[in-house]
Amino acid sequence: MKITDLKVAVIGASPVIRITTDEGIDGLGPVAVPRAGHIRWHAQFYKEHIVGEDPTDVERVMLKIRRMGAFKPWGSG
Repeated sequence: MKITDLKVAVIGASPVIRITTDEGIDGLGPVAVPRAGHIRWHAQFYKEHIVGEDPTDVERVMLKIRRMGAFKPWGSG
């Protein structure tokens, strides 16, 4: 299974991230951030880094996201 897409929707003041896989499985997750407008940029920035990765290998995906060396703002979403 591989990640094929990542999308962000801001519903009200609550951002929601959707990750799609090549097997037709989608994952949805709310994001708890004080500034919802910035999460779309963060998520789209990391899209190119996680597309093609195995979504069940959470540690590997998170290491790619947090590669900038800090938890916030990089990788906060």
